[in-house]
Amino acid sequence: MRDHARLNESQYRDYFAALIQTGVFVADDVAAEPFLVAMRGLFLAEHRIGALLDIAVMINGRADGIVCCEQIPGSRCWQPEVVAAACAAISRAALLIAADPSVDIDAIRSIAIEPFDAPLPRCR
Repeated sequence: MRDHARLNESQYRDYFAALIQTGVFVADDVAAEPFLVAMRGLFLAEHRIGALLDIAVMINGRADGIVCCEQIPGSRCWQPEVVAAACAAISRAALLIAADPSVDIDAIRSIAIEPFDAPLPRCR
């Protein structure tokens, strides 16, 4: 597994504020998203990220992590049903994690899902 970037809240204040406010951050085209200005240079360009669907992981009433779905490369229209399904899945997982005291939340933070090659619809 490759080394995954850890986003610094103080460096990307606008992004984190928007994410925490609603629990989800959707950007069909990261180049056009004003909350991502600070990320555009090094992080988004370096990783060739074109679109984001990021969901806050809420455990016991606090944001304890983020699940990041990224379109690499290019933009993508995140359909409302896809956003809703992803949010529901993350919420369910967070409930299961919170209900099991044996789960090591710090260990979970280091897990990442590697990208896969699959045809995905683009924004029109």
